[in-house]
This record gives sequence, C-alpha cells and structure tokens, in this order.
Amino acid sequence: MSAPLARLVRTAIARTQGLLHPMAEALAFERTPRDTIDAEVNRKLSSLVRLAAGRTTHGRERFAAAGIDPARVRTIADLGTLPLLTKDDLRLRRNELLVDGRVDPDWIRNASGGSTGAPVEFYQDREYHRRMLADQARHVTWTRLPWWTPRAFAWGADRDSTAHTSTRGRVRDGVEGTAFLNTFRATDADYLAFASRCARARTPLLIGYASSLEHFARLLLARGDGAGWRPHAIQSSAERLSPEARAVLEQAFGAPVFDRYGSREMGNAAHECEAHVGLHVSMERVIVEIVRDGVPVADGHEGELAVTVLDNRAEPLIRYATGDLGRRLAEGPCPCGRAYERIEITAGRTSDLFTAPSGKRVHGEYFTHLFYGLNGIAEFRLTQQTREAILMEIVRGSGDVGADVAFVLAGIREIDPGFVVETRIVDAIPTPESGKRRFTVSMVPVEW
Repeated sequence: MSAPLARLVRTAIARTQGLLHPMAEALAFERTPRDTIDAEVNRKLSSLVRLAAGRTTHGRERFAAAGIDPARVRTIADLGTLPLLTKDDLRLRRNELLVDGRVDPDWIRNASGGSTGAPVEFYQDREYHRRMLADQARHVTWTRLPWWTPRAFAWGADRDSTAHTSTRGRVRDGVEGTAFLNTFRATDADYLAFASRCARARTPLLIGYASSLEHFARLLLARGDGAGWRPHAIQSSAERLSPEARAVLEQAFGAPVFDRYGSREMGNAAHECEAHVGLHVSMERVIVEIVRDGVPVADGHEGELAVTVLDNRAEPLIRYATGDLGRRLAEGPCPCGRAYERIEITAGRTSDLFTAPSGKRVHGEYFTHLFYGLNGIAEFRLTQQTREAILMEIVRGSGDVGADVAFVLAGIREIDPGFVVETRIVDAIPTPESGKRRFTVSMVPVEW
C-alpha cells in the first residue's frame, strides 16, 4: 500500500472512531511544560476520586476506612494511606467497583490474565477507549514514523486475532495495510512466510510480544538472509524486553526497538522515545507510582508499579497493583524534550515458550488466555516439566471448578494432543522472593 493511500484510509477510520481530536490533543499536550502536565493530572485525579467515592460502594468504603476525605484530595500524595486495589478486589467485588453498581450497555467489557495468573474482568467506557487508542497511535510517532503508518503484528492473543481473521477483518486489514500473525498458533514456517509477505509489502512497523519477536528474530538469523525484510521500527509489548532480546531484534531486523508498557486495564501507559532512555509515562492518562507495601519509594529505587487510570469512568481503578516491578528514573530531563516522567520495567510479566511434544513452540500466554472468565478457578500456574508433562496447579474459585478444568484441558489438547496434564488443587500459589509469580513456566530448553 502506498503511503498516501495508507494515510487517507487510516485517517478516515480514525475520524469515524472519533480519534482525531484526542490524538491532536495528546500530540500537543506532550510538549507542554511539566507544571501544566501536573496540573491536568491533579485535576483529573480529583474528579476521579470524587466519582469513585460518590458513586461506587467499594470506593466509598475504601476512602472511609483509610480516613481520606475525597473532597480534599489534590494530588496522588494525598492518597498515601489508601490501600492498593488488587486483582482480588476486581474479581470478588466487581459490582461494587462499578459506577452506580451496574453495567452500562455502552461500556466495553475487557479481561486480563494478570502477571499473577489470577484472571480478572473489568469495564471501560467509550471515552476511555477513544483516548487509549489515540494514545496508542501517538506512541507510533515516538518511533519517528507517522501515526498512520502500515504495521505488522506478531501478536499472541486468540481473541485479538478474531478481529483480523474474520472476513470483515481481512478486508479491513487489506485496506489499512495491516499484516497479522497469531503467534499462539504459528509454526516456524508461518513466521518465515509472514516475513516474506511483509518484505514484499515493505511494511515499515513491526509490533509484537517480546518473546514472539525474539523467536522471530532468531529464526531470521538462523535463516541468514532475514527474508529481505527491514522494517523502520519495532514496538515490543506485553512482556519485559530484556537487553539480550533487544540486541537480537536489532541484529535480525536492522531496525531500532521501542519498548512499551501497558496492560488491558490501562492500555499502553508508557513508551520509549527516540532517546531510548527509559519509558515516558502518558501522564494525562495514567498515574504510575513505584511502591513497596503500598508506600512510594524514592526515584531510582525498585518497587511494584501501582497505577491510577485517569480516564476510565466506568470502573475507577485507583492505586491498582499491577504485579510488575520497576523504578522511576532519577535522571534529569529527557533529550527528546518531553517533560513526561520516565520509568524502567525491571521485572515485568514473563511468559516462557513451551516446546510441545510435536516440537511446535507454543507461547506461554496461549495457556493464560484459556483461564479468562472462569469463575471456578481463582489462580493458576502451569509448569512444563518435560515435553509431554505439564503440572497445572489451581486455586478454587466460586464457580464449578470441574467444568472449568475440563475446558482448560480441552484447550491444551487442542494446541497439542500429546500433552499430559496433571491437575492439582492447592490452597495457594506462593509468590517467589522476586515478587513476580510466573504463571507459565517451562523447564524444557527452547531449541532455536
């Protein structure tokens, strides 16, 4: 697809979705002085706190128990005594977190497996969704590409793939110049064919899961010629990008890598700029705190990331514990000129690649997505002990655990019938000293 046509098509779609105005706002706002940014953050925070305290049962109880007067909250520091919101809160007290205690039919239902393996569901309103998508497009410009640039996805979510594999999705992707590879189910041959397709189209931007991108890069390096594809930029997402993986990607594709941080709960909340010195937080959308036991730590020190999602007025998430570890950079202003604060993810979500009995490699998050929406399973951990053997540890939830286990087993057999799964019901799944529970763990070395 030619650049002028791609711009015309994506602009028309963005206009239909109502994204052009929030996108223009975001692009202008990122260049404002820090005191202007802080003032807007505090304005949104005060409004969100009043909404949560006045129109949600959980918020009202939470602020009262912490001795916080919502009317007096001006900055995130005023919420220092407020306990962190947890994934258990989202799972067990969902209706009490919803504004007015009910689901508006116009809201968007979303779900996350979470870094601890505890599936959660939540709701987001349309305005949040628009601003999240606008921010996502704005982040593309931080790679020095235009926001409308054609892109290729090496992505791992089955539910996301349906937007690309349906007849309507294929037509839209063709018009937009989008290429999509479902890495949950892709073989090495699929990866190589995808690279050849993108080379022919000269697709300038590659976006994918960190582990999927690393696998992709190693395949191309083993091949030797890289299928002739040289994108202009790569966005790594969904998992922590290690320095080793970054180096492999840049070697294989000959393109700069831009890391981004986010989740289903908050969208893409932070992204690298061209200076590659930490990830800039989209501060007008998300407040990021670095805490230990709920207490903020000094800049430069590692802690857990707690986020406050400023734009979601369907289910306010205030001081939400992500389960990810990171630090706020203490260095001075970024060379790029943006005044946004910068963070570094030191131990984000990890998902090992499983080597199936057939030799096929399966992205660990394939298994995570099998647990979404299952009330019978509160938490889980899958450990691949040999190519065939998987140990599945689960903590009972409030629903029918037997039926939910059967559903998960069917999904595992679907990806490879050679897997043999031992199921154990446990009281709890312990968290390691690192503070990060790996919800899929493979003891089988990956053979590149």
